[in-house]
Amino acid sequence: MTDQTRLIDWNPNLGNSLAIPAQDFVKRHVIVRWKIMTELRALIEDLEGAEDHDLVETLSIKLVELLVEMDLDLQGAEGIDKDHLHAFGMQFGLTQLAHIDGQRLAEAFRQDPIEKAILLENCNRLIIALPGDIPDPLQPDGQSDTLRAMRSWSKLAASTDADISALNELIRAL
Repeated sequence: MTDQTRLIDWNPNLGNSLAIPAQDFVKRHVIVRWKIMTELRALIEDLEGAEDHDLVETLSIKLVELLVEMDLDLQGAEGIDKDHLHAFGMQFGLTQLAHIDGQRLAEAFRQDPIEKAILLENCNRLIIALPGDIPDPLQPDGQSDTLRAMRSWSKLAASTDADISALNELIRAL
């Protein structure tokens, strides 16, 4: 398998959003953007510094779990136990962040040997594929952009009557 086939063509499924109420669309996307901004960026930073193969493998598993969780968030799915996200992804793949089956997800993120550069490239390509900017709060200049994004999300939620109170729980979890 070549490195090129291990790269994911991220295609965030925004088209199906026309079939859901604006409140649900806003809530789902705000939560996913928050997870990308905080959890995915933290995983990227950890991967960049990881030298040990076992650590890279562990981070690869966490990455798959996060991708599946965000994919399910975009679907509006609830009730999947976090302990089963990796297995769920390997079985069913992704449908919202990208259109790939479980085997393709495994090829991209669970390759043998796991290549840190491929994992990082896939993460960065996902961030670029999403419309708009997603600030990096881990960078010194990212704090003001993060606050600006949160204010924008709050205004968007208010204008659509979206309940983004679930974001409060995610913020407290940091």
